[in-house]
Amino acid sequence: MSRIRSIALKPIRLTPTEAELAIEFHCAALHATSEMHGRLMGPTCLYSTTIEVAHPIKMTWRGEVGERSLQGRAVIPEPAWWDPESPFLYHGPIELWEHESRVESMTLRCGLRHAEWKGEQLVWNGKPIELRSQQLTEIDEATLKASRQQGLNAVTVPAAIVKAASLIADRIGLLVLADPPLEIDSLLHPSVVPART
Repeated sequence: MSRIRSIALKPIRLTPTEAELAIEFHCAALHATSEMHGRLMGPTCLYSTTIEVAHPIKMTWRGEVGERSLQGRAVIPEPAWWDPESPFLYHGPIELWEHESRVESMTLRCGLRHAEWKGEQLVWNGKPIELRSQQLTEIDEATLKASRQQGLNAVTVPAAIVKAASLIADRIGLLVLADPPLEIDSLLHPSVVPART
């Protein structure tokens, strides 16, 4: 049975010169010796050659035994931003340690981006972007790649399959719109277009 229940990422600071991320680890149980270890490596991009650099995740807080969470932070200097043309991603292991031994490990993958609606206009990393989308009810890698090859930059999918679609779209560079719209972790799913507020 997995001890790691979930991982959440939150941006502390996202600027052209530095990205600082908070990582929260939710566990089935914590012990006095529980620690978070890990690193984010990258960037990687399907369409360009990159030099990967390791950015350590440093534990910053351990909850009380009943709280079952650990927190850490990672700093990425001069981050590469995710967009449909250049879908840069960071990845790496995040581990639960107890009594100076690794108990469990998960792989983390994330992308960095700023996205917001200004009226009817979607602004992505500070630039307006025009959505060229098609509606899909089922997805696989071949279908999403075909959408991109047709000159589309987005797909609209049922909310129930948004996470599955984003696992592919994050890597190949395709925006994902949820129908109906939903809020989702923008670092873990950078291709997902935020809901209009």
